[in-house]
Amino acid sequence: MLSQLNPLLNLSVRPASDDDVFIMAELFYATRSDFYQLGLPQAAVDLILQQQYQLQQMSYKSQFPNSRDYILCCQAGLSD
Repeated sequence: MLSQLNPLLNLSVRPASDDDVFIMAELFYATRSDFYQLGLPQAAVDLILQQQYQLQQMSYKSQFPNSRDYILCCQAGLSD
């Protein structure tokens, strides 16, 4: 059921794996670009964002211990 969400749009869902940790963190960082506008050194912002991501993950696991992460995939190149 989850493997093929919408075949017309080529969307699928799969459980996240350990291999997805990096991309999930990068997605978190990319949605917080306002931190880079604070005028802090790049290394300081990177450290703050890393800590914020780790704290968020710890909070989610504490509040929702049985939850699972999923990855939404979009396959490019629809054929006619």
